[in-house]
Amino acid sequence: MSKTDLALLILRDFHGEIVAKIGECIVLSGCATVRQVALSTGIPQAKVKRAVLILVQHGIAEFEQNKHGFIDYKVDVNKIVYRLQFPKIMRCAELLYGDPAKFMVEKLLFEGRATMKSLIKTETQRLNECLRAQGDSEVAPSLLEERFEKLVKTHFLKRCSVPIKDARGRAVSLEAPSEELVFVMPPKESGTERVKQEGEPPSKKLKVEGEVDHAAAADSATSEIYWEVNYKRFLQHFRDQVLVAAVASRLDNEKAGEVLRTILRHCEKTTNPNEYVSQPISYHEIQAQLPRDLGMAKQTLEQWLKILTDTMPEFVSKSADSGGGMYAVSIFQALQTLCTAHIESVVEERFGSKSLRIFRVILMKRQVEQTTIEKCVLMPAKEAKDLLYKMFREHFVHVTELAKTPDHAPSRTFYLFNVDLQKVARVVLDRSYKAMKNVVIKQRLVVSENKRLRDKENRKNVVIASLQKQHSDLLAEHGEGITDEMKEEWEREVDAIKSMITHHEYEQLEKASKFIHHLEASQQQLDSTIFLLESYLAMTYKPPTPKPARDPLGR
Repeated sequence: MSKTDLALLILRDFHGEIVAKIGECIVLSGCATVRQVALSTGIPQAKVKRAVLILVQHGIAEFEQNKHGFIDYKVDVNKIVYRLQFPKIMRCAELLYGDPAKFMVEKLLFEGRATMKSLIKTETQRLNECLRAQGDSEVAPSLLEERFEKLVKTHFLKRCSVPIKDARGRAVSLEAPSEELVFVMPPKESGTERVKQEGEPPSKKLKVEGEVDHAAAADSATSEIYWEVNYKRFLQHFRDQVLVAAVASRLDNEKAGEVLRTILRHCEKTTNPNEYVSQPISYHEIQAQLPRDLGMAKQTLEQWLKILTDTMPEFVSKSADSGGGMYAVSIFQALQTLCTAHIESVVEERFGSKSLRIFRVILMKRQVEQTTIEKCVLMPAKEAKDLLYKMFREHFVHVTELAKTPDHAPSRTFYLFNVDLQKVARVVLDRSYKAMKNVVIKQRLVVSENKRLRDKENRKNVVIASLQKQHSDLLAEHGEGITDEMKEEWEREVDAIKSMITHHEYEQLEKASKFIHHLEASQQQLDSTIFLLESYLAMTYKPPTPKPARDPLGR
């Protein structure tokens, strides 16, 4: 429930109290109709419909018709939590494709979905307004159209699900676009219309009219296609960045990270994001796709690949010798290694370095008795027992019972300690969500408590800026004609405005700013932890295999 609590808190910040209340009702119910939500929350049905429309617009809610003919709505909590990634997503779009891509992605993030035509039109105007304010030259819509096409081709944007309507024209469910069309750009509009001239042959007139009708149909089809941000593609990119940063940090060299980045960039096109191991890539392909500005020679590349495969086999492995060597990235093992290292740091921070020794012994031996642990960690039996059972109470260590007899008598039962990494990761993830929720609540509380002082400081800064502008205008107009008395009067006015905020209030504002900065740093750290654990657990999840159909004869 920690993730749900955080999601509802985020939903309240983005869309207000009513939408959050309705979203909470649907989440707790699993699925609900508009009438059920209205009866449960006491909110009028008209407001419930508008709130549900907002949730559907942003891809948070989905709907389908149940067997009784009513429309059931479901809320995806993950889509709400993705809002924590909005700053990273916008920054990623800016680094990859520049400001035009950032503006378009930002628009889609905060509006949910839009057509390509309306998106390019509005964001071209907004981008040009910013450029004019900075004194730069304006850009043409064709530039944004080009960046939009790049975002679609690299799967950062995708087509939205299309509503399916019944005979009465009522939307009853959402249908996702087929895999062949989800990342396909619509046909480009024909911007030229040929004017029909008198005296043309009828066959030529018919041909021209057919071309115009075809262009109009393409224009209509394009305007009806809605696009949205593909969160999974951005998360895959962030996951690859984490792996690259880990390699560069461990080997203390950026070139090693660039080699891994090149392999992962190639894998984006050939490997399913949920595959444990990427498709192999040859040495020659790696060399051809390395950035030219690195200036990495053939011998240097061979050395780095050998270092990666020898010192970090859980990240990069060599599968064959053909083509100069075939190399693959063990994505699951790499995430598991990073997740294990993170959990070990949590154990050390929470229980101490001696507990970490016990934890590592259990990880290494997998199934181990208490007496063996006490011998391996080289510490007194009583101390080792206390630390072991403290971790057991916190669910960082688990016990497997092996009974010699059916009665499971303690004297005839082996108790083997083990570490279930997936369970421990879920424990740490749940606590991270709780901590994130507390940080968000505390940050909101500090901001609200100091709102009056912040407004007062903003008003003071506005007035001082206005006085400074007036003083600059007077200097430009009169030059040396300004007397010392006029300067002193202006300085007195500025000092009087500055005295609006007392020394104690300044200290309070500075203290609040430092505390908010500390909370933001904690939020970024928690976000990195949550992302790493979620990525690892997402790859460990395997959907249940469907049961075989039952034989009609009961066999």
